[in-house]
Amino acid sequence: MNQNLFDISVSFNLQNSPNDVTITDNTPYVANGVALSLVVGKFKLQNPVGIFHDNTSYTTPDITRLSSDHFDHSLPLDGLNRVFTGDYTFQYKVQITDEPFSFSLVGISLPLNSFIISGNYVAQILNATGGILNIVGYSAVIGTYTIASATYDSVNNQTSVVVSEIIPSSNYGTDTMEWEATTEYTVTKLENFCYTEPEITLNVTHDCKYSQLISEDVSTYIADICGTQLSPIVISRVHTIKAPNGITPPVADVVSSVSKLTVNNIYTRTYNILMETTVTYLLSTGATLTMIVSAMEEHDVDCDDGLCCIYQCIANLYNKWLEYKGTDLREATRYQEKLIKIMGKWMLVSISSDCGKSDQDQQISDLIQLIKSDDCYCCGKTTDLPVQVIPLISGGNNDITTVSTCGNGITVTTNIVGDTTDY
Repeated sequence: MNQNLFDISVSFNLQNSPNDVTITDNTPYVANGVALSLVVGKFKLQNPVGIFHDNTSYTTPDITRLSSDHFDHSLPLDGLNRVFTGDYTFQYKVQITDEPFSFSLVGISLPLNSFIISGNYVAQILNATGGILNIVGYSAVIGTYTIASATYDSVNNQTSVVVSEIIPSSNYGTDTMEWEATTEYTVTKLENFCYTEPEITLNVTHDCKYSQLISEDVSTYIADICGTQLSPIVISRVHTIKAPNGITPPVADVVSSVSKLTVNNIYTRTYNILMETTVTYLLSTGATLTMIVSAMEEHDVDCDDGLCCIYQCIANLYNKWLEYKGTDLREATRYQEKLIKIMGKWMLVSISSDCGKSDQDQQISDLIQLIKSDDCYCCGKTTDLPVQVIPLISGGNNDITTVSTCGNGITVTTNIVGDTTDY
């Protein structure tokens, strides 16, 4: 095979435990007439402080190409349990048993009793299996010959093979010289390994009115690889949201691979958000570097406890109004005025939400204070345990649709079933 066809690729795997390196043999053996069963390989690996693997025997190869195309080896660590950075050398030696060779004859020298082919194949010929070659074709010189010697003519770029048997003719037509030999090839790859891990940036927010917590990974994952800023070619996330301790029954972790994760029906107290991301970078040499970066962030959900009992508080006020309506007109009027204010404020909350106004939080705060100012006895005692946040507005930031039809109107259809009309 042509030496230039031999190729290996290197992958640094910092996501594995222990950290390791994978060297893959990418040589196209089959496409060049070499069966994979004939190929074995061995490695010599060196990092900035010395050799950390050196296989000197093909009897116990690092790669048996028929069954595997790669070799994994752990990476030595420094005193801080980090992979050494600096220059790495990966030397790969390949042995092909009985590799087939076939070349057209370009000449015959009867005085020297030799066959001539183009190129320098002295080493392969002298290592021919059984010390023999075959001339294949249709001329008078076809047959099997014993190799006596071989020399290379660098001026004409030709190899001359002297054989023991007498060559009967100088005519060779389109004949070819064929032989088999156990050969060795060497390919070496140098890699400068150095990096700075990227940082993870999480944007975690909660919305009491929707009872939602949203965690978004806004990281770029750009890493400094030997002074070059590289973006990853592969990003794989494990995004986990852990609910506060003390919830009965416990709430299962929410785990996803998405960058933006939303949890509904949240609780007060502290959530833990964990992000574990596997990132792969393609280096300028063609090698890859894969690592895991992680981050953990605590997020406190602090929602007014009144959010959990607004419904009952309004019910209290309404029942008081009904109670006084037939007995005390003055008190009934007072409660009616309060209920009207509450309805007006609730309309402002709804409109503010639907129109995306910036005063939603203030409107909700005003509503809560208005409701809690009179006959709101349902909230109970303050507790250090998590309390579920009851949403004031259904839907949530992830699925709200605002329809704008000012001046255009909308079409409403009806469906009447018995005494019920749906619009």
